Amino acid sequence: MNRIPSPSVFPVLYAALCLFALSGCSEDVGSGLLDAIPESLDFGDIRVGETALAPLTLQNGGFQDVEVETPETTGSAATAFSVAEQGWPYSLTQGDIVVLQVSFAPTATGPQESTLTIAYGGAVSLEVPLVGNGLVAAGTDADGDGYVDVAAGGDDCDDDDALVNPAAAEICADSIDNDCDGTVDVGDDFDSDGSDACADCDDTNDSVSPSTAEACDGIDNDCDDIIDEDVVFNDWYTDLDEDGYGDPDSAPTSSCTDVPGAAANGDDCDDEDEDIHPNALEYCDYKDSNCNGSVVDQFPDDDGDGRPNCIDTDTGDDDDSGDDDDSGDDDESDDHEDDD
Repeated sequence: MNRIPSPSVFPVLYAALCLFALSGCSEDVGSGLLDAIPESLDFGDIRVGETALAPLTLQNGGFQDVEVETPETTGSAATAFSVAEQGWPYSLTQGDIVVLQVSFAPTATGPQESTLTIAYGGAVSLEVPLVGNGLVAAGTDADGDGYVDVAAGGDDCDDDDALVNPAAAEICADSIDNDCDGTVDVGDDFDSDGSDACADCDDTNDSVSPSTAEACDGIDNDCDDIIDEDVVFNDWYTDLDEDGYGDPDSAPTSSCTDVPGAAANGDDCDDEDEDIHPNALEYCDYKDSNCNGSVVDQFPDDDGDGRPNCIDTDTGDDDDSGDDDDSGDDDESDDHEDDD
């Protein structure tokens, strides 16, 4: 037994048949199928004042002709995007294509978005997302420092600050790349000692830098705010006879370098005679030539009077008077008394 579908089923079957055939139905059904190739457009980076073009292909993939209405852009950056005149409305035959020229002309910097809406076949529409990024206009020097913004093809790394540009001097400890060299708080090395101006406490002197060893020169060589530390200081004594030994009775001068007219010791026992000092040879001259406290040293002193034999005229008498006896009188005077 054959069953007849209920009357409520016929509209559903009829609509399905119309969708399949895409012909012979009402205006809202079977009005064609419009595709966009590509489905979205990304213009990338475009400078303000410049215009970029991109093709957008519309294809009628349905089974009847469609009438394409004038495309419209909407969104926050709608005015930055536009479509070239095509003679709207445009009739697109079954299976046919049309290539639209879509343009992006940013008027501001930064990301910009819009939606291109294309109505066709009455109430049907196609939406194509549009995006682009606006860059600073070529040749822009917003801060008027004579250097073009990096974003505009120049070399000014901060075009909002006239004190920042490739010719500016690096300002230390401000956390800004003042000279646009890609480093922060690193200055030039004017004295070529390996330390930049921000680290070097005197970038005009190549003997001064944090890596330089401290020298005895009265300046802070290693930039630690201390002068002549870690060097040896000596007491320098007056050396009048210039024999390399100073007078112990002179007031010493403390210094880590040579002091003219002085010696780094106070060991001279006679600072007016250059032949007398601790390193001198002892002579038979009744002088303590080597400053050891003895005038005889290796010379014999038979009578023990402190005068060596080589200069003692009476080596048998320990009396410096020259007498042979202990009385102080010589023998010749005694002989004259006997004669009387």
